[in-house]
This record gives sequence, structure tokens and C-alpha cells, in this order.
Amino acid sequence: MWTSPSLGGACPGTPQTNAAARIDRVWLGQTHLMETGWPFFYLIENRATLLKLDVSAPSGAVPTARVTATWPDGSRDTRCLRAPASLPTSNDARAQPLTQDLTRSYALTLPAAWLRPGLALRMDLDGGASAQRTAAELKVASSPDLTLVVLPTLLFGDTQPRPLADAPAEFGSKLPISTLRVATMPFNLALPRLVIAPRTDSWTLTGGTQSTPAQWASVKPHCTAADKKAGTCTTYGGFAVLDATLNLAAALQRANGMERTSLWYANHGMNSGVGGGLGGGNRGSGDDFGLIFNHEMGHAMGLPHLGDVTGARQTSSTGLMHPYSGETTRDDGQQNGGGFGRTWALDAQDFTLVSPVCAATNQEQQDPMQRGCNTVRTGRRFDHFSDAASFALLRYLNGAKATSGTVPYFSRLLPGSSADAPQATRYQLPAEDGRTQLRLTNGQWSLHRWAPATSAYEQLLRPPGGDTGFLSTPPAAPASQRYEQYYDFRYPQQFDVPVITVYGTFNATSDATSTIYAAQSTRGHLMRLWDPSQPDQLDAIKRSANGETFWWGYDLHLRVRYADGSMRMVAMPVEAKPTTDPMQGFTTWAVNLPDDGRKVERIELLHRPLCSRNGAASDRSCDVNLAANAITASTVYNTARLAATWTAPR
Repeated sequence: MWTSPSLGGACPGTPQTNAAARIDRVWLGQTHLMETGWPFFYLIENRATLLKLDVSAPSGAVPTARVTATWPDGSRDTRCLRAPASLPTSNDARAQPLTQDLTRSYALTLPAAWLRPGLALRMDLDGGASAQRTAAELKVASSPDLTLVVLPTLLFGDTQPRPLADAPAEFGSKLPISTLRVATMPFNLALPRLVIAPRTDSWTLTGGTQSTPAQWASVKPHCTAADKKAGTCTTYGGFAVLDATLNLAAALQRANGMERTSLWYANHGMNSGVGGGLGGGNRGSGDDFGLIFNHEMGHAMGLPHLGDVTGARQTSSTGLMHPYSGETTRDDGQQNGGGFGRTWALDAQDFTLVSPVCAATNQEQQDPMQRGCNTVRTGRRFDHFSDAASFALLRYLNGAKATSGTVPYFSRLLPGSSADAPQATRYQLPAEDGRTQLRLTNGQWSLHRWAPATSAYEQLLRPPGGDTGFLSTPPAAPASQRYEQYYDFRYPQQFDVPVITVYGTFNATSDATSTIYAAQSTRGHLMRLWDPSQPDQLDAIKRSANGETFWWGYDLHLRVRYADGSMRMVAMPVEAKPTTDPMQGFTTWAVNLPDDGRKVERIELLHRPLCSRNGAASDRSCDVNLAANAITASTVYNTARLAATWTAPR
């Protein structure tokens, strides 16, 4: 976690007064300095917050400024703000001031404990003016807990993981959260070689472009001018490798039941860099813990390249529309889009106000999701997201209804606009379901999800009903709790227990690129495992025919043989239908097995398409409910095809 500086607090023994002083503007900041009426204003609970008062007076003393916080339960607290050395006779009244300066204003750190729903503030200048901000204006939102899992990824013989150092604290401080929980995978994802998925943008030996089926990669991609001349380019590029590690991160995330609760990042080692990063769907992969990481985590949390959705470039009536054109242009003279806007960012680690203007060019910065002109402070790793993007991230995490509107904005690329005459530019924010929060309290893990009806988080529970709880609508849950009907398919049954993590790839058209990379003894979360060769489990599978359970197929299976002669069958929720097209039928998979003390001797990867569908489905060749398929617990694996094996080292 990060800490914020403590500004102000104690009140002087002899207050100063000035009846002519007036409070011109009230600013609050957690990641950005904003007024409560700003379209992207937000406050989240349990996070230290900067309060800045712009006060002016025609003359006279610098009065003592106090803020009193009140809450619905009747409790209250008062503190005094740090005062400036003198007062200006006026303050900038423009929608977005060109400068922000804490030394010319009153400042106070509102303690994190103050920030809870229902907070209201009253600001008073001794002997004179006052201002209020109601609970409805402050609208303190419940803070999402964010979990980041880092997967040390060592490729092609690399032995040096990339250190995290202070990156997590800075990253968390720049997001609309109060808690960032960071975990590093207990083992390194060490891959001397890895399988690349089929691609249409592969290199030829001389640097051209070709389509390639799945292939093994055993060296870092390269295609220099000398390679092109000699015909020695690798037949895969950097993004092919990034895609492979991204898919491994996704598979391991699902294996731990954390697809809905966390961000995962395949952190390429010091000698595993391939030139960039990829991200999306709550995970990313990349070569650094700096600007690449920041950008890919934006993708992981739902942000696109903002230049593609700035203004009229967003043609969808329901998609994200970014309001800031920015001030940088492409080679064709058109605006890049994806600007930072004119809101000053706040470095929460030292309460430095960060200008929206690039010092080197005197042009508006770009958001991390559309770089072109950005400023990273000395000693920092990351640039700040814009106020619009940060607001979108909070909505992504907590959930929110769709909304749209306009924001005052000026840019040299926006004709007729200026700081004195900003234009109303349109923004659009799509509906967001919100993410499930994984929390650790007194050593116990729990799951929580935002409930719009109560504006609070509810704890998610596995429904009653044993193995068939997902087959019927759950009953009403106790207050502040919710039964999750499909808990067995979405979340872990056990947290942080000994497991054996097995992971690999499958190719329906060639066993040469189907593999079991490893069976790693480690700690992790354990999902519900299904064995259709057990009659009671096959019966539950047959009775569940919808898109949340077995509709899409459990097509890959493991046969785990132990040294004591026992065996375990596991059906994995991976869709991998038969095909003869070498550009199709490839997937990456992973599963956590319980580490129950038995020694694993051999693991076999089997291909046996299996699903549970109703009569309306067009493809029922995998359907356990179709009588013609004659699938029983004793025969379910009779037609399974062996695709790959792993044998324990001797």
C-alpha cells in the first residue's frame, strides 16, 4: 500500500479572522483535483483525500480555516487547514484553471477514516465565510479492493525474474481504489520453449508475412535486416509470444477461480523481453513494470485505445466515448485523440499536483491509453490516467448504469475553444456489471459484489443444496449476503491450499503442439472439479443445460495416475471441438488439482468433447443428454483420444 502526506490538522491557539475573506472554490482529490460538480468527480471510502480551498480577500489577515465532518450516525470531527502565507485578491474562475498551486491555497489531508458513505463537510473561515458540501454532493462510494497477481515469466532459458520493487504501491495510488493486494505466483513460469497459437501475421524467413499453424518457439523472435537477407527470421514475432504468455496467464487465472476477482500479469523476465505488451479481460503480459504495464492493465480493466473512441470516432450508441481530443496529431495530420483533458492529476504519494500539460512541448498530455505526449515525474514509473478514464475504471470495478453528458474542454485542435471559452464536448459511459471483490479479513478469504439497490457490497455465498445448488434459483440470503447460483463454476471451493497446478496447450489438428508443460506443486485456490465417470456427477451434468454450466463444453480431460496405483479423472471447462482446419482448434488450458499427499506419476491429456445441451441446439454431438450418443458414466471415456502425456521426473 501507499501512504499520503498529512497536511494541516491541528488548530492554532489564537485563531486569525478576516470578515472580508471568501471561499471561491472547494477542490477535493484522491487521484485528480476536482470540484463536486465536475462530471467525473468521485470519492471512494477509506482513502486519504486532499481538500483544497481557494480563498481570496481584498486585504487583511489570513484567517484560520476549519472543516467539520459529519456523518448520518451523528458523529462529527473538526480539523484546521494549512494556511497559505497570504491571500490573493481573486482566484481563477475558469472551469479548468491553467494553474493549480497548493502554496497559494488552504490544504488539508482528510483522514482515510473520514471517507465513508454519508460524509458531509462544512468549511468555515474564522470571522467570515463558510461553504458546505452535502453527502449527496460528495457521494462517497464504496471502495473496490483490487487484487493483482504477478506471474514471473521466464522464457527461452531466462533465469532472472523482473523485480516488482515499488511498482505496486505507485500503481495502486493512481487508481480509484483504497486497497491493492499484490501476490506473486509461488513458482516461476519457466518455459525454455513454448507453443505459439496459429497466426495470420507470422514472419517468413525473409521477413514477409504469412499464416502459420501452431508452432513451437525456442528462441526470442528476431527479424533484423541481416536476418531478412540471410533468410534466418523466426517464423513468429514478439506479439505471438506475448499472446502465448497472455493466454497462459488467463488459463492459470481461471484454474484458480480468479477470473472475476483479480488482474493477472505475465511479467516477462529481465532477458525475456520481446518488445511490448498485450492486455484485456482482466489480464495482461509484457516486458516491464513501467509504461507498458500501466497501459496493458488499462486494457485489462476494459479501457480501449482512447483515440479510437474519441468523439465522432465512437460510432456505437452504447460504447465508451472519450471527450478529449488532445493536442497531438498523426502523420496524416488528424488528431490522435485520447487526450488527458485539463484536470490536474494528484500524486497521492506526496500530494504533488501534476499538470495536464507536457512541459517539453507545452501541449496537453495524452492518456496512457493513447500515448503520444506524456509526463512521468522524476522517480516515478507510471503516468496518470485522465479523469475520464479513471472514472471509467471506477465504474468498471464497482458497476454502474450507462450515462452520457458533456464536459467543458478546450484544445488547440478544437476550433473556437480556449481556456476562457471551453466547448461542451460529449462523453459516453457504458453500463458496467462490476467486478467481484476478493477480500482477506483476519486470515479468512471472502467474496463480495456491489449491490446497486443498497449501494453497498454484499458477500457472495455458495447456495445450499449440495451438488445441485446450481440447478434451481437460490433462496433469499441473510442481510448483506447473496447466494451465487453458479458459485461452483465461477469461484474457488477452497482458498490458499496445497495444489498441483497442471498447464499446457491443445491442438485439435496436431498432437505435436499439444503439450503438458508442467505439474507444479504449489499453493493456490481450488475450484470444483468434475469427473463424469462418477454416476452422481454425470447425473448433475445431464440436468444442467444452460450457458452458465456445461453448455459450452468440457472437451479436455486429465487422467492423473498416482504412484500408489490410484487414478483421478478431471473434466476441464475448455471448449475444443474437432476440426481439420490447422488455423482453428488451438487452446491453452490449466487446472489446479488437490495436493493430497499422493505422488503423481503420470498425467494424460485426453480429448473427449462433452456438453449438456437442450433440443434446440444445432450441434449435439457432444451432448450427454442425446440418447443416440449413449453416454454413461462407465462409457464416457471409451472414445477419448490421447493428445499428450507428462511423466514425473525420476
